[in-house]
Amino acid sequence: MTVGNTAPVLKPLKLSCTTSDCGNALHCFLQKTQKPRPQGGPCRSCGDDLVDFPRVQARDFGDVEHTFEALGHEWIRHEFWHRPFDLRAMNHARRKGMRVIREEYAAKQIRQAVGKARHPREGRQTAYEGNVVSYAQHAVAGCCRRCIEYWHGIPMGSSLTDEQVEFLKRLVLLYLERRLPNLNEEPMKVPSIRKANPKGPSTRKAGSRKPAPARQVMADWLDTDKVSASYRAKSVRLDEGKLLISNFLGTGQAEDLTKPPNCKGFGRIRHFRRDADPSWVPNPLPIDPASRALGLDPSGLLHAQVFQNAACNWRCWYCFVPFNMLDASDERAAWVTAGELVDLYLAEDERPPMIDLTGGQPELVPEWVPWTMRALRERGMEGKVFLWSDDNLSVDYFWSVLSDADRELVATFKGYGRVGCFKGFDPASFAFNTRAAPELFDRQFELMRRYIGTGIDVYAYTTFTALVSDGIEDAMKRFVDRLQALHPNLPLRTVPLKIGAFGVVKKRLAVNDERYAALEHQKRAIDAWRLQLEARFSASDRARSIVDVPV
Repeated sequence: MTVGNTAPVLKPLKLSCTTSDCGNALHCFLQKTQKPRPQGGPCRSCGDDLVDFPRVQARDFGDVEHTFEALGHEWIRHEFWHRPFDLRAMNHARRKGMRVIREEYAAKQIRQAVGKARHPREGRQTAYEGNVVSYAQHAVAGCCRRCIEYWHGIPMGSSLTDEQVEFLKRLVLLYLERRLPNLNEEPMKVPSIRKANPKGPSTRKAGSRKPAPARQVMADWLDTDKVSASYRAKSVRLDEGKLLISNFLGTGQAEDLTKPPNCKGFGRIRHFRRDADPSWVPNPLPIDPASRALGLDPSGLLHAQVFQNAACNWRCWYCFVPFNMLDASDERAAWVTAGELVDLYLAEDERPPMIDLTGGQPELVPEWVPWTMRALRERGMEGKVFLWSDDNLSVDYFWSVLSDADRELVATFKGYGRVGCFKGFDPASFAFNTRAAPELFDRQFELMRRYIGTGIDVYAYTTFTALVSDGIEDAMKRFVDRLQALHPNLPLRTVPLKIGAFGVVKKRLAVNDERYAALEHQKRAIDAWRLQLEARFSASDRARSIVDVPV
């Protein structure tokens, strides 16, 4: 059934070990005749004979690639190699951490589900959701004794030996390593799944012991894609070429500004400092790119004209923007064109040499950058004003929304730079910082890879606040590995930002708030970052200006 332009509503897919879809090369190799024992053979539906069962049943882990390839021909195995993990399963995995799964939990789960000679719920003892090890068991045919026998040649009717459990565990762990390569190594704190009464708030009197009504489950992570689409729709008027831009007059953010808002309230002046904290690494962004583009001598301080869009799809706890200025509301914002903002900037008596388009999340409305470029070009200001924008690396709208002409303009405009911010150094710190699902940490790398490929003068920020400090050194090594997988020099174009509790951020933190500990943990993280760069780059490489580092 299709409603309007929405996607068709699909019926839930029924899962079964005997399902096949031969037209798409997905079969079932369990033979219909299972006496005296379950046997594997040609597809029971079409007769295709694709699996060398004696070779698979040799259980040679050195031949595991062949085993996985063979398993992939069967519908049920293919399904669990590709279906997304449900939220409960991911939360459970994060709370365990890969080390615990590897050393304790996987073997325990296997023994409980299939270790005994017979299970009272044989064929149904391994859940289809809620546990990543269960997903793995279905994918590698370790889910019930019947599947184990016809795929791996381990007979039903007797308990699994330690050696057999170990073999199945190794298959499960290899599956998890491939599907969840960035699962946190150590256990992490994960927000509980929030529950809500579908009938609304309870009217039960305080102190009543009446059982709570039936409740439904809602995820605690932000639904990034849904929020992004909603906020985009609320913050751009394509037919009018208008954007929803924050106006700082009378807002909580204005209280934290060192200079009053300018540009009729739509602008503020930001002071970028190279050496804001002697205990931290210097921050050459955007000082060095702007100075190079404008032919200025790079200094320790650069003033920028800031315009801020009124929407963000994440809620970073350390964001210096009040959250009520990030919800795409026109109560603290107004509709203006990019040209009107440029004109307000040009009308200022003492205007800074650069414009900073920030947020919020400017990439919810990627049109803002090319619209501003055209406005500057029409006024003869291209190359005379440096344009800078930031991005939290959450959406692909640069490619899915902008035209080829817009992308070409962004890549070739004279005097433009862009920075993408990695919100943590591993999935756990990322989720802690943003309230977004941890798996979106991977998306940040994919988007950065694509930006590098455009030829834009692109840089990176990163934040190092984390709820726990155990394992930071190993996590930082993996983080720098991933940066170098995008480009060997990318770490030299990446600047860690120190987070502090001041202004609106301090107001968010309660007494003894656990986030104060995260502020301390970033000190250990920056030490680990320094060590990684010292081990990978020479002193002369590390001393180069960030604009001279090629990517």
